[in-house]
Formats: sequence, C-alpha cells, structure tokens
Amino acid sequence: MAPTAKTALKWAFRVVALVVCLYLALILISVTFMTGQWEYRKTDRACIDVANIRLALGLYAQRYGELPSNKEGLRPLKQKGMLDAVPIDPWGHEYRYAHDGQRTSVWSLGRDGVPGGLGPDGDIGMEWTAWTSPRPGDCEHREDAGGL
Repeated sequence: MAPTAKTALKWAFRVVALVVCLYLALILISVTFMTGQWEYRKTDRACIDVANIRLALGLYAQRYGELPSNKEGLRPLKQKGMLDAVPIDPWGHEYRYAHDGQRTSVWSLGRDGVPGGLGPDGDIGMEWTAWTSPRPGDCEHREDAGGL
C-alpha cells in the first residue's frame, strides 16, 4: 500500500517534533554545563585576586614597615595606591583579611557569603606567616565548616 499524503505529513511532523525536542534538550544541557563552569571560573578568579592582594600586602609591608590592622582591613591598599579599588570577590562581597602579628589570611567567603560551605559556597583564600612566601598556586578552596 502506498503512503498517502496524510501519512507522510504525520511522519514529517513527528520527525520535526523529535528534532526540536533534541535541540531543546541540547540547549538545556549546554546551559547547565556552562553555569557550572561559570562558578568554577569565579572560584579561579577569587584565587587570582587573593594572590594579587597577597602581593599588594607585601608591597605595603615593605613601604610602611607593617601590615594594615584588622580594623583597617584592605582599605589602606587602595588609599596608598597598592590597588585600584577595595577588592570585591566575584560574588560581590569584600575579601576578608586577618593579621595577628605572625599569620596573615586573605579569603573570600564564596558564593553564599557565609563562612564554610561546599563547592562554590566554600571559602577560598591563602594563609601565610612572615617566614613563608606563598605562591599563587597555594590558594585553597576550603570546604569544611571552619573556613580559613
């Protein structure tokens, strides 16, 4: 029996519907993948920022003989021209800074802006002493509840 125009039209419609569904599924998968990758790029950006802040703090210490106080935070780095602006992490939060006389820490609280967390919500930063000189690869992505 020869296919009728009506049968051929039904098959054509089914094929087009299948192609459209596959195309939409591909778009959804791509968007999901790119969104996840975007968060990891932000994490990488935070590590680079922390390394740059570490270098700016070293320059500040060389010029002024001490690091900024915890109360001052990172604002003196901008005021003294070590950085163009007070550093903001990729999620829009200010970077955290702590110095106790021996150990210095610079970190981001991650996507959620609160200490601890997992994945992109985890804290990202560096901690060093006056006797160590961290390299940019020393940036840690902390996923425990304690933060840095």
